Amino acid sequence: MPNHMRLALPPTPRTALRRPVSARLLLGCVWVALSACQGPSTAPASGERAETSAPPAARPVAPPARAARAVTATDVDPGAMDEALRAALRDLRDRFRCNSISGCKAHDVLVGFGYRARRPLEAIFPTAPQQAPYRSRIVRIVAELQDPASRPFLRSVLQDGSDKARGYAVYGLALLGDPRDQEMMRSYAEAPGIIASAMTRVSAAWGLAYQGEASGAARFDAVLREAAVHQLGGVTLRWALELCRVPKGPRCDTALALSARHPAYVVRREVLRTIGPRPQRAHAAALVVLAADPNPNLARRARRALQTLSGRVDIRDAAGWRAWHAAQQGAAPAPGHASR
Repeated sequence: MPNHMRLALPPTPRTALRRPVSARLLLGCVWVALSACQGPSTAPASGERAETSAPPAARPVAPPARAARAVTATDVDPGAMDEALRAALRDLRDRFRCNSISGCKAHDVLVGFGYRARRPLEAIFPTAPQQAPYRSRIVRIVAELQDPASRPFLRSVLQDGSDKARGYAVYGLALLGDPRDQEMMRSYAEAPGIIASAMTRVSAAWGLAYQGEASGAARFDAVLREAAVHQLGGVTLRWALELCRVPKGPRCDTALALSARHPAYVVRREVLRTIGPRPQRAHAAALVVLAADPNPNLARRARRALQTLSGRVDIRDAAGWRAWHAAQQGAAPAPGHASR
């Protein structure tokens, strides 16, 4: 580039290239401080052999702390309601979680709480809508708690307009076994067979038999047979079959065959539940009827029960089981439904 095109810059003073004194002092102080923090040098001197330092000893690891137990409301206030109890009461009122088709887990949970569940259940009952399914179930759960303190509540339900609620109340009073309630049960059991009080009548007849009255078992069997031949008595008959499974209660073997012919599926299913996984000879007639049931699931379960009872795995259809049962009775096979 020609000299006349170069820019003329002002000369730089020599003092500007030097660091200020204050900056050099500051850097020196920082270097001294860092040297003091690092300590003496560990590098080996010339001619010395560097020794390998031993690894530091492993520090003991402390065991993990145990998780603290969750604090519930009852830990703070013994009179407060447990969260699990509160959840069960909520599920009881949920028609999707508690119904007669898919079952009601909250029912068993509340019974498991025992006497602690009585007061909240009795408090909910007056607020329940008259047509709510859980309303009568509350009475049944209170009955199955078998808390003597529930007797006043159960006695008050006898004035309720729901036959199902009254039937559960009589059932609970029978479980308590108070002699003062026997006359009440006798009056209900001897009442004429009115559909509006059918469940109350069945519970009263069962209660007298459960408490050991001489004619109680025969009366309950008669009421059960009457419900079995009634086309509209499905709900009552199903409840009677559930009562047949209560320990130390009357047996229902003679009425099972009649109940197995009922048009309601829930009744025929209840017959199989009453027979249970260990069928007896007295159950053969009911099982033979159910072996030809129009519901394939019930028919399959009945045939499996007959195989368990007889040890005959070669019989696979309803006609074969009718022939087997007739041979056991010493008679010719009776006509019945076509084999399935």
